[in-house]
Amino acid sequence: MKRRGKILRGMLVVAVVAAVMLLLQVGIVPGLLHRLILAGLRDAGLPEATLEVRSCSWRGADLINVCLDGERCNFIGAVAVEYSPRSLMQGRLKRVQIIGGQTLLRIREGRLEPAKLPKTKPSGGAKKAVPFDRFDWTACTAVIEWNGRHIDIPFEGSIRTGRDRMTGQLNLALQGVPLQVTVATTGSGDSFSCAVSGQTPDRSGAAAAHEFQCNIAKTAKGFTFAGQATGPGWQLNRLAGRYPAEPAGAPTALVEWELEGHAPGWIVELLADRGYDLSKVGAMQIRGQLQTVLEKPANQWLPDFQIPDLQVVMEPGRLGLRKPRVALHGVSGNIKLRGHCENGRVRLSALQDSRVAFDAAEFGAVTLEKTALDLAADDDPCVLEFGVAADRAPARLHLAATSAGTTLVSEKARLSAALKNARASLEIQPGANPVASGRIAADGVECHLGSSRLLLALDGATWKLDRDAGGLIESTLAMDRAALLLDESKELFALAGEILQPVSASYNPARHEGRIRLEWPLQPHATLYANGQLNFREKRPVGFLSVSCDGFRVEAEQSAVRQLTDATGLVVNGGFSLAGNVRLREGRLVPWITLTAADATLASVRYRAVAEGIDGAMTFTGFGPIATPGNQQFRIRRLTLGNLPLHDGLIALRLEDDPRAVLVERAEWGCLGGRVYSRAMRIDPDQPRIDARLFANGVEMKELFNLAFGEGGSGSGALYGMIPVSFSRSNPADFSIGEGFLHSTTGTGAWTLADDAHANQIQKALEQQLGNLFQQSVELDVRDRIFKGFRNFEYSMFKIDFVQQSDGLLGRVTTRGHSRNQKIPVEFEEIVLDFPGLGENLRKTMVIKTALSQGIRQVGESADP
Repeated sequence: MKRRGKILRGMLVVAVVAAVMLLLQVGIVPGLLHRLILAGLRDAGLPEATLEVRSCSWRGADLINVCLDGERCNFIGAVAVEYSPRSLMQGRLKRVQIIGGQTLLRIREGRLEPAKLPKTKPSGGAKKAVPFDRFDWTACTAVIEWNGRHIDIPFEGSIRTGRDRMTGQLNLALQGVPLQVTVATTGSGDSFSCAVSGQTPDRSGAAAAHEFQCNIAKTAKGFTFAGQATGPGWQLNRLAGRYPAEPAGAPTALVEWELEGHAPGWIVELLADRGYDLSKVGAMQIRGQLQTVLEKPANQWLPDFQIPDLQVVMEPGRLGLRKPRVALHGVSGNIKLRGHCENGRVRLSALQDSRVAFDAAEFGAVTLEKTALDLAADDDPCVLEFGVAADRAPARLHLAATSAGTTLVSEKARLSAALKNARASLEIQPGANPVASGRIAADGVECHLGSSRLLLALDGATWKLDRDAGGLIESTLAMDRAALLLDESKELFALAGEILQPVSASYNPARHEGRIRLEWPLQPHATLYANGQLNFREKRPVGFLSVSCDGFRVEAEQSAVRQLTDATGLVVNGGFSLAGNVRLREGRLVPWITLTAADATLASVRYRAVAEGIDGAMTFTGFGPIATPGNQQFRIRRLTLGNLPLHDGLIALRLEDDPRAVLVERAEWGCLGGRVYSRAMRIDPDQPRIDARLFANGVEMKELFNLAFGEGGSGSGALYGMIPVSFSRSNPADFSIGEGFLHSTTGTGAWTLADDAHANQIQKALEQQLGNLFQQSVELDVRDRIFKGFRNFEYSMFKIDFVQQSDGLLGRVTTRGHSRNQKIPVEFEEIVLDFPGLGENLRKTMVIKTALSQGIRQVGESADP
């Protein structure tokens, strides 16, 4: 009975103790744990934190709905804590597991800070840490807020601690890229190592591995670190640093790095969103150093630092920019920089021997070819400045470059220009509304006008530009001298001095429109005006430029005219005016410019040729090559070609561009008392000779004999006919005559040859050819009478036929008539005079083929007493 009572009392004690413990676990301990945790969070500066205790025991506790702020920016779905009475007695937890946690991190002014969490200052006492054997994250997410974007980074992992070592692993997904982070440190904290690995698609789409390793070790006064990294197409060969870097003076940290390869894919994609195309940039080598004192200025998150050495070497590749459309092909460089950061503002300056070169730089429809640029000079280095502080000023980029020479080509406009000793100095303030100003200068600019032989040369050209915050770009182009050359060596004319006023231009990016203005006082009463606009809204730019100049006088003593004379052998005088426009269509310049001449004179110093009283206009519809519409008419009062005077001329022509040629559609001249004209004569620069058919109507025999014999010959009557001619384009004296004719008009005519040198030469030629015949059949005095009768002759028919023979051109003169000298009654029924080799003008021979005996007999009979 007693034994049984003891057992019952023991069971009752156990039941009471169990009930008490159950009461504590269920009713008291959870509430007490809830109040203790909230008190700790409030002491940590989180008065709005809330949580629920789901369960609690001597072995562990489960917390749910843990919110560290009132807006649930930092929230944990559940927290599981495992411990034992013994571990609690030792001040350690066996395991802490965060399940379904989410935290919001903001990047502001380059700083990463938790959202809705207080900014507390560290206490001066010893750091309090909760020791644990294991800390796990399960199904957690970090949300990064940056530039209005939210980036979700899911992660999970664990940290394990041992007696003298702590290791951890974290698996996360950054923008869909899985990464694995492992860390390890010694229990004393003397060394720390970290490794990051993952895989991302490379440029070809295949998976490529990323790896990063870093080791940090304590030293007697500071620490050192060293690291390496690899990625698809790039490798960080060295990343090292130490603190302090100097044994004496202010302690500084030194960081050194060596990177080679192509730009990482995430950088290429990031810059692609901003309009830069780095997908085909060549491999690079980047080496540099950074020094800092690790002391942040007031209100700054970044300490001041120095960059004593930074070098970027780039192999040939392609660099593109979407807006404006720019592409650099074969771009390479070796850039050496030095810089610093002070009060949150970074400044980088290019050093001597910094160079950039490219095979071609495409700026829309314009291309720069084979250019090498020196980026720095002692007096004007390249500078890049940008702020990284909260109150940073706008970024600043100063570009200064020189080039020994470059070539600018526009295939669409068929233009090319070469720049000699070009220099550029540009000040740019990037941003949503960038501001820029600067100048581009060149000792010489040579611009080829299409496929023509003309060349525009500018000396001392300087282009200044200024872009305000509103986007409007104002620019001016000034030059010391402008010249137009032929075949790159013959200067046609030049302008210099006060005539060359700066050319003004403006561009409005918002409307994609540009305007240009030019006003050059060529002479006191003649000013060249040009006004135009360009529109870039379409796929290809279109534009319009109007030009005009009235009352311009050209004189032989003007320097430009003398230069034109030296280059072409032509002397120009007279009044000229210019009016028209130039349009830009489909990338081509389409001109419609009319040049008008008034009472002008054109003379040749190489040949005896002078054109006077030139009136007319020519409209140009192309510059590359030069072209005109048809029927460009000029009237010429008088034209003298050697001893041949022409008057009242009319020329209608056109300049053809495919193939290049001058088509003289119509030419008429008053000549030798009648009219001479031609049709459809083509002057082709690729053909050495010019062929034409000359037609004559009403040419007076008197004028013809005066031309042939001067004052020693005269005549009457008129001729008509056609003569084909062919002459050298380079030497008009080198000509030949084809088969043609000259016939007398209806009626009679006559000629008279005085007894002078011309008549004696004809008589000597006739005597030389018929001397033997006359000596055998005719006495000398009879022969002399025949010649005298032929000097004063009246014809009823006269014609000249040009006959092509195997040995050359034969000029055959056929006539019918009689002598007008009553004392020498000579009459010919028909007389034929042949001039063999007339085309070569080597010999002239007359042969009497018909009625010779009759003629001689008549002369003899009239001579008898």
